[in-house]
Amino acid sequence: MALDFTAVDFETANGFIGSACSVGLIKVRGGRIVETEQWLLKPPAGFDHFDPRNVSIHHITEDMVATAPRIGEKLTDLLQFVGEDVLVAHNSAFDSGVIRAAAEASELSVPQIQHLCTVKLSRKAYDLPSYSLPFVAEEAGHPIENHHEALADAEACAWAMIDIAERGQTPTVHNTAEHYSVPLGLTRPWQPGDEISRAMRDAQGWLARGNAMPPRDAFAFWPQEGDNPAPNLEADASHPLFGQTVVFTGNLGVPRPQAKEW
Repeated sequence: MALDFTAVDFETANGFIGSACSVGLIKVRGGRIVETEQWLLKPPAGFDHFDPRNVSIHHITEDMVATAPRIGEKLTDLLQFVGEDVLVAHNSAFDSGVIRAAAEASELSVPQIQHLCTVKLSRKAYDLPSYSLPFVAEEAGHPIENHHEALADAEACAWAMIDIAERGQTPTVHNTAEHYSVPLGLTRPWQPGDEISRAMRDAQGWLARGNAMPPRDAFAFWPQEGDNPAPNLEADASHPLFGQTVVFTGNLGVPRPQAKEW
């Protein structure tokens, strides 16, 4: 019995989960990293638009993948790399979903995928202000230098899995999942002719309506927030919010500059 698994991280080109444009893969045997792979990828045809929001996060552009293979062309290599391993990822439902959706969009078969989420594990193993990957990687003793670079994120995830298993004194991925009461996820197999996923149905609807990509959500239409207001020099230093940073997320019922002033 040994701590064997494959860690993965995908970056996507747009709002369609199957629009993989980069992947990092880390193979772990006996709690040690023994093999790595990283590929730039061209997303499936019809879903290969690069949304500026995604590019601003991972800095991968359409030109950078111009000569790269499509995800469908590398799917066999990817699945062979994973083999019979449990797929470990930081939000593993997303990364396993990328594989499933990309396979559907490419009309290629994909086997059942067992996956384990280091977000869920880290919430049980660590006490952190945030369970995003940079915080988790720091706690595991392997800080990320290039966050949102697929191989760097996959490696950080692998080290987190190794550290969490060591802290729990658990020899295998399955033992670790059981110890922390985090069940393994399961992405069902698919082959052409099977019922497609909701993500693929939505994507087909976007194409049928003449869209070159998934339509943007309300985030794309938010107005500029404007400058932050000046600090109140007469603020009560004993107030529990004194000196703290307040962050608004999502859509608000008032203009964001007004919310800032409040």
